[in-house]
Amino acid sequence: MSETLIKAKNLKFRYPGTDKLALDDISFEIHKGEVIGIIGPNGAGKTTLCSAIKGIIPHKTGGAWGGELEVCGLSVRTESTAKLVPHVSMTFQNPETQILGTTVEEDLAFTPESLGMEPEEIRMRMDRVMETVRLPLDYKKRAPFRMSGGEKQRLAIAASIIFAPDIVILDEPTTELDPVGKAEVLKIVGNLVGSGENTVIVVEQDIDYLVTVADRLLVLEDGKLIAQGPTREVMARTEFLKKAKINVPDVSLLWKQMGFEGKYPVFLTVEEARSALAPKKLTDTGAFVLDGHGAGTGGGEKARAASYDHTVFSYGEREILTGISQSIQTGDFIAVLGKNGAGKTTMVKHLNGLLKPTQGHVYVCGRDTAACSVADLAHSTAYVFQNPDHQLFNQTVEDEIAFGPRNLGWDEGKVKEAVERAMEISGLETWRNETPLSLERGLKQILILACVIAMDVDIFVVDEPTTGLSKSFKDRIGSILDRLNQEGKTILLVTHDMQFVAEHAKQIWVVQDGNITLRGGIREVFREKARLREAYLFPPQITQLGLELGWTSVVLNNEEFMEVAGYECSRQLH
Repeated sequence: MSETLIKAKNLKFRYPGTDKLALDDISFEIHKGEVIGIIGPNGAGKTTLCSAIKGIIPHKTGGAWGGELEVCGLSVRTESTAKLVPHVSMTFQNPETQILGTTVEEDLAFTPESLGMEPEEIRMRMDRVMETVRLPLDYKKRAPFRMSGGEKQRLAIAASIIFAPDIVILDEPTTELDPVGKAEVLKIVGNLVGSGENTVIVVEQDIDYLVTVADRLLVLEDGKLIAQGPTREVMARTEFLKKAKINVPDVSLLWKQMGFEGKYPVFLTVEEARSALAPKKLTDTGAFVLDGHGAGTGGGEKARAASYDHTVFSYGEREILTGISQSIQTGDFIAVLGKNGAGKTTMVKHLNGLLKPTQGHVYVCGRDTAACSVADLAHSTAYVFQNPDHQLFNQTVEDEIAFGPRNLGWDEGKVKEAVERAMEISGLETWRNETPLSLERGLKQILILACVIAMDVDIFVVDEPTTGLSKSFKDRIGSILDRLNQEGKTILLVTHDMQFVAEHAKQIWVVQDGNITLRGGIREVFREKARLREAYLFPPQITQLGLELGWTSVVLNNEEFMEVAGYECSRQLH
């Protein structure tokens, strides 16, 4: 057996000011050269465990500690955080919390310089890691605040691997990346362990990619280690994982649903599922081509909610939007997709006046936004930003929800009605008197939605609402958006979560190089595999599987897959 780098025995930890254990009697070992995936729902203790391995806990946080944790032969409890720095790096879920330099170059050089590396060695490593994480070399002089969320994430990853630590911890490293970017980050993981010098720990909610590179999985729930073992062995426990609110890959669930347990190893990838199913020649009934959910491009005789008219926008000399012309009809539910830096967020920020066109026009509810202030447009358009921590500042949940309506000048009676309605739709009544910033990430995201629901606007722009969330919170947010859309509200959803798109959106706009290059109903767009790939996008797993089998049907979920192939499945599998 290879060298043990991390050893936990009966590890317990409790944060200051609470009686609840964040880590509850955890024991495990991690060896040199392994890739370990840590999975679990929001609030399970994943980040707390990683922070303990890094030495942030207990030295920087305080709190009550029990049991033992050794990292590279050092006792985390007794050794200083400084002694662990050369051995362990950690990339956090929010890259903005760890970007220190005023340029990309400064940020990447910070830790190597602190460790005394020679300038030539730093330059060589900088070029290598930037290429590894797909950051252009001409970004070296770029200010991080001018970069997209995904680009910042890649910068943070590059900074964490540039000094070649023994243990690399990536806490939700792909949450803000496009699907191809996610795959590339996990290729980085493979490259790191390929040398045999690194041990990599990856925390993920979206485990479709993680299971393809992880040697073993640790499953946490409510601070407890409820399962651990080889990846395929753990993933075969699909019902157990679903009960623990894990985002189980659709192909793994399909393996169970189709009765393959005991006949094939659990499917971890689309390719594994295709290899097992292709010889069975499953009949395609053609049940889901363009009918039903996701059909067509909508519009009809509905009123126009907003429109882009030859819209161009530039940051300095850099042109981000290149002449968009497109209309949004009242009641549309549009998923705005594209790779990091494609211009998605820039485009939708024009709808509430945060940005104004350099050339052309944007119209919202019949008004040219160039002649409107952000305050004017706040009566018709609400923007839910990607990071809820940037938007919460009141003392209670109730006050947070009431802030928007009060700011619009409503009387207190109307404010109270609006707050109660938003509470009911969002399901936040239980947390009415809680401090917003003390809530877990999923509840914060729901709270931000509740805040804009209370303002009773016509257009909702929602930017990456499911980032880093477990399935239970994704489902809650999806239900809220569905209800708003059913009530006639117009929704633009910026996201990389293709399964969420399949479950909730009605149309797709694909943004590429600052313009809309592909649009249509969900099934119509997901059929365009090659064009999606050009935009750094993949359809959901189950959709890919159907297309790989040569079906004309474009299935969006496992139930549709079973319906299309159900008769043949029943006949051949029993």
